[in-house]
Amino acid sequence: MKRIFILLLLLLSKVAYADAQDYLIGVRGGSSFESDAGHFRQADAFAGLYLPWKWDSYLGLSFKPRVEVSAGCLSGGSEDGFVGTLGPVIELREGKFPVTLEGGVSLTGLSRYEFSEKDLGGRFQFTDHLGLDWHITKDFMVGWRYQHMSNAGIYKHNPGLNLMMLSAGYNF
Repeated sequence: MKRIFILLLLLLSKVAYADAQDYLIGVRGGSSFESDAGHFRQADAFAGLYLPWKWDSYLGLSFKPRVEVSAGCLSGGSEDGFVGTLGPVIELREGKFPVTLEGGVSLTGLSRYEFSEKDLGGRFQFTDHLGLDWHITKDFMVGWRYQHMSNAGIYKHNPGLNLMMLSAGYNF
């Protein structure tokens, strides 16, 4: 039993040492870009936990998943509301190239869904995104993403909202 315990401790310490950067925190903000959508702005803080899996392909590509949560403010016209998200993100990297492609889908909650410029249909939405991150150093990154928020037809009214977002994050 003692040997199994020691072996387990050694394995856990090796895993913890090998993947020291398990977390990502940061801020992002952006706005709508379609004239018929009205002028919407969003700003939020986010945190991500990298999951202990990584898939490598024969082409030199690697896929690394994380779970991300965010909380912030969605503004439309003169009205503001809370926006929060939770969902998985997949990061695609080619070798040690400093730019990664990421995409994800999140459950989204809104404190308000009716704005002077647009009715989003309901408090519960889905946000999907696709973006690029530039890892300037081992710890610091900046990014751009296109995101689409919609209620996927669970409410009668489903206009959707597209935003362009810029971000800055720190890995640790």
